[in-house]
Amino acid sequence: MRTSGLRSNLHCFIWTFCFAVGTVACGGGEDGPGELVDARDIEGTYTVDMHTVGSGCDGGEASTEYEYFKLIGTEFLGMQALQFEECPTLGECHSNFLETFSVIRQRWAQQIAVASYSDTTCNLGYTAGTLDIDLDTKTVTIELRRYSDEDASLTEDGCTAEVAEERGETMACNGYELLVGTLSE
Repeated sequence: MRTSGLRSNLHCFIWTFCFAVGTVACGGGEDGPGELVDARDIEGTYTVDMHTVGSGCDGGEASTEYEYFKLIGTEFLGMQALQFEECPTLGECHSNFLETFSVIRQRWAQQIAVASYSDTTCNLGYTAGTLDIDLDTKTVTIELRRYSDEDASLTEDGCTAEVAEERGETMACNGYELLVGTLSE
């Protein structure tokens, strides 16, 4: 029995299928990732060199939300992952479970698919992100794009994260974030 018009059936999957557990892709470029390096070489606290946030899919406004970020090696669903933490100051960091990167298709990446049903509408969301590192300069680049759609033709049972993942980047892009940081420790 429902107690409100909003069904709290939020499905969230963070896909962490690893091709090389404990490794990360770095370098890269248009041809794909470069050599694979051990994930422990990425852990540390980084100084934010550039951070932009936008409502479209390309570019955005400069953000000064935090001056540092931290990458911590962890395990998620039995596989090695990197936990991202925002740090307003050097000693004060906050983690967010959804900000986890794992190795997907030979590079650090993040894929999140969500779906929720409210009254007569299915709300779908999809986030795709990458994390690249230049070991020579100790610089990390994180790029995220967020997509969403509302679909009244989907039933409550048909409103799933799998549908959100299938539609993925074909949905409207409504968020872009670019973060570049240099290892400070």
